[in-house]
Amino acid sequence: MAASRYFLLLLLVILATSATAQDEEEEPLTLSALITAVQLGETTEVTCETSLEGLSVIWYVGNTNTSGNRIPANESLQMHAINGTLMIVSTTKNFHGQYLCQTSDGAHKLIAEIHVYEMPTYFTEGMIIVGINAGLVVIFFGCAVYTFFQKRRKKKPEV
Repeated sequence: MAASRYFLLLLLVILATSATAQDEEEEPLTLSALITAVQLGETTEVTCETSLEGLSVIWYVGNTNTSGNRIPANESLQMHAINGTLMIVSTTKNFHGQYLCQTSDGAHKLIAEIHVYEMPTYFTEGMIIVGINAGLVVIFFGCAVYTFFQKRRKKKPEV
């Protein structure tokens, strides 16, 4: 009976340590951000790293890894990928979409999304506010002038 207790205790310890070891296993690929929002005209970057030795990271436009979609490692281009970092300089609406990060052996993949947005200028709203304020100033001065002349008319002695 005592031997079965020790066996059961040993079995529980083995299961607990194997579960902990599985929890601590590192993902083969990690992204700095799954979804990135960037304002039109700004620079953005997303980093993809691999924990697998001897493998590098390749970036593709879209969610497929066809050779025509591969992002080059040329810093002079508006969009380039160097050492696992995808960088887009001076974003336009054309860069809105999905980007595939993949290990060089093709075994592991992650998809990052970049959302390019344009902030409104609020020019029209500003002009409306200026117009309303100018109208209120005109009404205020009109009332002040009217009141001034009304008081002046009452003060004049009639001859």
